[in-house]
Amino acid sequence: MLKVTKPTRQGSAPRHLPEPEKRLWDELCAAYRFDDAGSFALLCQAMEARARARACREQVQREGQTTTDERGVVRAHPLLASERSAQACFLSTLRLLRIPNLESSGGRQ
Repeated sequence: MLKVTKPTRQGSAPRHLPEPEKRLWDELCAAYRFDDAGSFALLCQAMEARARARACREQVQREGQTTTDERGVVRAHPLLASERSAQACFLSTLRLLRIPNLESSGGRQ
């Protein structure tokens, strides 16, 4: 399914992906060979999850980590759970593709 290879261009990133995810797609395609449609589908899912996690994180950074409900109770921002879920999807998809964890190697989103 996935093998380390010499840098080659296997295909462009899907158009709907934001630029940071397109760059990561290109880097991964240069470092690994994805030799079936299922691998590309998983890579696309990983990049979509990474984009969702990043978007949630950016909105939480703008709005703060807590919100106040209509009764005045301070609660965690609802997007924190969405960010955590999207990040977990991203990392589990990388594991399925047998790509080393980018987060632990310093490749922060």
